[in-house]
Amino acid sequence: MASAPEKREAEKESYPFNRNFNSSVRINYNHWLVKEASGYLLHPRIEIDKERARIADIGTGTGWATIHLHLFGFRTDLLLSIWLLELSESFQSPAKLDGFDISAAQYPPKEWLPENVEFFTHDAFKPFPQGILGTYDVVHLRFALCYVNDEDAEPLLNNLISLLKPGGFIQWFEPEPYKTAVSQPNTSKPSIAMAELRQKWIKPKPTSTYNWVEGLPQLYEKNGLSVIESHHIPQKNRHKQLWTHSNLLGLEDLTKNSMVAGTEAEGKIRAFMQLLEEEAERGISCDTPWICVLGRKSG
Repeated sequence: MASAPEKREAEKESYPFNRNFNSSVRINYNHWLVKEASGYLLHPRIEIDKERARIADIGTGTGWATIHLHLFGFRTDLLLSIWLLELSESFQSPAKLDGFDISAAQYPPKEWLPENVEFFTHDAFKPFPQGILGTYDVVHLRFALCYVNDEDAEPLLNNLISLLKPGGFIQWFEPEPYKTAVSQPNTSKPSIAMAELRQKWIKPKPTSTYNWVEGLPQLYEKNGLSVIESHHIPQKNRHKQLWTHSNLLGLEDLTKNSMVAGTEAEGKIRAFMQLLEEEAERGISCDTPWICVLGRKSG
């Protein structure tokens, strides 16, 4: 049986997204939706000295858009450095904001970065360099479910904790796939496409489970963190159409990938997209809520 690291490496072979400006626009759109849904970039209960704060964004190159393709059995890594860049506007030097990802392929040019932002290449499943351990006030991570399985969650969490100062915070934001539900008017005939999309959220492929997402607060406590808040974020009616568009944009991008374009899979995905559009026009949606688990290290 392959080890967890071996499985991760094998699954990285399939990279379904196109690295172009259309993908970047969609990712930025999704970033805005996430912020709009939660109401914050940094949880309001995080109290730190903004002039001296040090913040780490883990998986800076991984974002919500990747999840749409993960639902169809692909493993993905993709840039979402905009969270760190936008947050940097609230902090001035000597505060320092660092982004970490396994690949620097889509990091912005250094010339475009604020003076207090820096990006590094590092695999978060491996120990971080000794020199930065215990130096961060906040560690941020979101949408790791597209590359974390149950056996990965605790080792990853321990690596994140190692970065924190005593009293530092971990802010971890994830969708809650098991709570995905189809919403539709009573007058509409039963959903087919949205119901299928719901099933893909709940169980995208045989090797995947999301039990670790449900148990994240307990995992915090097991590893010595105090759970400050588990913020459950439902999908609001005003966001339903926007998230439907996001799903469709992600699927559209998938059809253009070299692994899919011109194959039987492209036709199936486009037919599925058509059904999703038709059902959305009848007021049907597939709603996935989110959770932000805020924890604090003792000290």
